[in-house]
Amino acid sequence: MSGISHKQAIQLIDRRMDGLLDEGQRLAVEEHLRSCDPCRDYAKNLEGLSTHLQNEFHRRWDPQSGPSRNVTEQVLAKTKNIPMIRRISSGRKLLAGALGLILLAVAINFVVSRLQSIAPATNAIETVETVNNAPRTEERLLAFASDHNGNLDIYTMGADGSRLVNITNNPARDSNPTWSPNGKRIAFESDRAGVTQIYWMSADGSDIVQLTHNQASHFLPMNIHGESNPWSPDGSKLLFLEEVPESKSSMLNFLDINSGDITELATGQVQFNNISWSPDGKHIGYVLNDSPTPEATFVTGIYIVDPTGENLIAIRDLIPQPDVLDSPAYYWSKDGSSLIFTDYRHLNEGSDQWIAYEYVLDSQQLIERATSDQRMEDWWEGTSFIGGSMSTLTWLRSDGTFSTLKPLEACGSTGDGPYGFMMRRSPNGSQVINIFCPNAEMWFYYANSDGTIIKPLMSSPIPSFTIDNSATSMTWSSDDRFIAVTLASPKKSSLYILNVKEPTAQPREIVVSNGELYEIPSWQP
Repeated sequence: MSGISHKQAIQLIDRRMDGLLDEGQRLAVEEHLRSCDPCRDYAKNLEGLSTHLQNEFHRRWDPQSGPSRNVTEQVLAKTKNIPMIRRISSGRKLLAGALGLILLAVAINFVVSRLQSIAPATNAIETVETVNNAPRTEERLLAFASDHNGNLDIYTMGADGSRLVNITNNPARDSNPTWSPNGKRIAFESDRAGVTQIYWMSADGSDIVQLTHNQASHFLPMNIHGESNPWSPDGSKLLFLEEVPESKSSMLNFLDINSGDITELATGQVQFNNISWSPDGKHIGYVLNDSPTPEATFVTGIYIVDPTGENLIAIRDLIPQPDVLDSPAYYWSKDGSSLIFTDYRHLNEGSDQWIAYEYVLDSQQLIERATSDQRMEDWWEGTSFIGGSMSTLTWLRSDGTFSTLKPLEACGSTGDGPYGFMMRRSPNGSQVINIFCPNAEMWFYYANSDGTIIKPLMSSPIPSFTIDNSATSMTWSSDDRFIAVTLASPKKSSLYILNVKEPTAQPREIVVSNGELYEIPSWQP
């Protein structure tokens, strides 16, 4: 057995997938894997990827132009239900009121019909379907996998922990659920056909359809922190990974829901997370291991490709020398027109610089947005989030103003043990920050997009039971109201929900496994 423990090996295996190990840590992991079968199996399972997608057809409300007969008829029906004696005694008022209501209905429908005629038909259908059928915030569901009942199944529940339902309830291993963009169907993985394939089902678990069929294992991208959603924004295409037999490589593909056609986008050691569609659906981002010796080292390669599989862009080829892509994380701008990432350059002994870049897709321009002499976690519309020191986290804005948070001040005590922070930004720019203390306490903070509002999300800490005291994943709901937090350890794995609008003293714990289960929940849009 090597010089590291089983728990330390699991932690280092996870970090290795993100290319975060130094040479000594890498060698320690490899030595441990030679003598530990469970760790070797766990490491192998992390190398897989795959995905699936769905398209929903929409029906237009009140398709004919002009005033709606439905609204006018309802107004007239209301007047007919008024008792006759009241009609006689107040005929003029009734007539005036009815005419007023009819005129108001006509005016409202005229405005609606004008708006419908201005917008393209496809957009009108999409908008009505999304708005009229999207669940209200309090009704939105969270889908997640759990083996707490002895078998790995997919469950849904409300944001308050109510309405818990096992929606697969199958002897097979069902996992990795991901909601479709309109919130009506869920893509997931299952081995019910003998090998892991991609399926989809209705929100209640009915109408299950198998989407991939050949005998290789297929996987959806691991949607860690909600950053690797495999669905295209319009719900017509689904990204997935297919294992290349007798190889550590995978093929990144997408399935066209309407035609059933599959398009190959990349082959190699594709990272199982950091796979995403641009918000406008025109591009796909992914990360490859660009190392010339991929069995031994990890070198970050960020790529952009269009949905035809053409016009490949390698970010490494764009950055100036001697910049280094040390992090596989990247972000799309809100409109999908550009991709944001950070790298660093070594200036001289003991001096490094971190740079935030924005790559504008239409103009093919690489723009340097900000620099820092401490690690820059990200850049968002003029605000640099600098987390180079645990003593102070800084939001530095383009106008020179800044806000700070001192993480260790939240910790009730100090001592020996892991400590630090994790940050995850929502698609809308908000941030959740996990502070983990040496005494295994965990605190969570909210920050708006530019750091002008920073507030705690609880008045007492969550006791951590994980290897490094930190959260496994933190996933935002689409409206920035809820955050699903997962913790995983060899003894148990749990799910918590943080309410941004109504913080609680401490969120409720939902135990999803009596062992180590690395599963990422998915919020209904």
